[in-house]
Parts: sequence; C-alpha cells; structure tokens
Amino acid sequence: MSKYEIENSYEIIFDNGGGAMLQTPEYCHHYSDMKHLANDVKALLDGDDPEDWDGDEPENFVDDESYRRHAENGGLKCVTDWEDARDSGWRNESEFLCEMTRIMA
Repeated sequence: MSKYEIENSYEIIFDNGGGAMLQTPEYCHHYSDMKHLANDVKALLDGDDPEDWDGDEPENFVDDESYRRHAENGGLKCVTDWEDARDSGWRNESEFLCEMTRIMA
C-alpha cells in the first residue's frame, strides 16, 4: 500500500534551508513559518479538508524518488505524524515541535 492510499494521511518534509512542506493526497504547501505549519497540521487533525485551503502548490510535491535522492544527501527529513518530529538540531523541526506541543496541550 502506498503511503498516499491512507485517507487523511499527511507528511511533513523538513528541508535543510529552514522550511517545511506539508503534503496530503490533495494538498501541498511550503512553509517558512513553523507556527503556520503547526496550525495547519492541527486543522488537519481536527478534520479540516485541505482541498478548500488557499496556497496549494502541486508543482512542489516531493515524490518518493525525489525524497530518497535528497534525504541521502542530508537535505530532507520526512515525518508522517507530528509526534515523530524531534528536537534534532534543525531549527525548523525544533520550532514546529515546540508549536505543536503548545497547541496540542
């Protein structure tokens, strides 16, 4: 089964430039503000439908092959559950985790 066959699934792909990409089967958007990303992930968890959101960037979708190529070079990290984000030393991942912890409390 493909990771996109699971309804309501999402991925967060952190890049080593400080940004992150939120991807669902219907939506793809790049974030430089981790608070904005955390709010959108919370909306997804609350059942919001991203098909109605502004800012869809399907041309930026990171497929499995592209992800593997960049991840091998240390350029990308992917999580499929916000709780899998770690305080890894990457500022974007740490900020996202902090924001999610705050809004989920």
